[in-house]
Amino acid sequence: MNIWINGELREENEAVVSVHSAGTMLGWGVFTTLGVVNGRATFVERHLQRLRRDALAMDLTLDFDDAALHSALSVTIEANRVRSGMARLTLTARGDERWNTTVSSPSQADLSILAISCATPPLNGLRLQLSPHRIEARRPLAGVKSTSYAPHQWLWRQARQQNFDEVLLCNNRGIVCEAARANLFWVSRGELCTPELSSGCLPGIARELLLHWAATELPIREGSFQPGDLSHADELFLSSSATGPRGIGALVNSTTRGETFTEEWPAPGPLTRQLQQRWAQETDSLV
Repeated sequence: MNIWINGELREENEAVVSVHSAGTMLGWGVFTTLGVVNGRATFVERHLQRLRRDALAMDLTLDFDDAALHSALSVTIEANRVRSGMARLTLTARGDERWNTTVSSPSQADLSILAISCATPPLNGLRLQLSPHRIEARRPLAGVKSTSYAPHQWLWRQARQQNFDEVLLCNNRGIVCEAARANLFWVSRGELCTPELSSGCLPGIARELLLHWAATELPIREGSFQPGDLSHADELFLSSSATGPRGIGALVNSTTRGETFTEEWPAPGPLTRQLQQRWAQETDSLV
């Protein structure tokens, strides 16, 4: 694998950051993951805008302008011969003012870009597990796509080991928040519903796009919802920048008493199918 780091394309074993950087020691960093379609990264401007916003929130300096980052993405994708897959930009702090005191400013950061080929995951019939664990809605840096991502990744892996495709998380108030690696949508009573950002969910790029596209079809309701509200849904789907919308076929809730309740839906539903087609059109037009 070829990795772009701090302005240079290097072989994987030569693309390194310090073991005592704040990124390594503390998970102090931000990232964004883009889909790659037909050899090109998708919705790059939106991703770069969010990366800059999140870097500012975590006091990190991004030393490259958008033109340089566009070029770096293209070079990395081409060097790894990726036609369909993902690319990721990661900005991690160098100094932590304790273990690495040689860095002149805590805001100095390393920027790396990876690109990999991967098969398209199932787009419909996903099985979703409702997690018994909770996330804090008003946690520091809520809404920032931080590299301190282990809790979400751990929950996703636990769900995968039980043959689920994703895990649905509620916040500390029992309000539906997000999936571990995606935003959640559903259609209910003629409205497109999704958790409001104050729930603690990530303001995803795909979330932003789908809300914009769907607004011409249905009223949008961003609100505070209980898991039980999903039982009234006509269709559910997840969204992420790497995949676009993906239809949910089942939601499984296991209680502390060992009981299991499963809600099922046809997938994809009409709006899910329509948004999948729009996603494909928008990404295919990048050729």
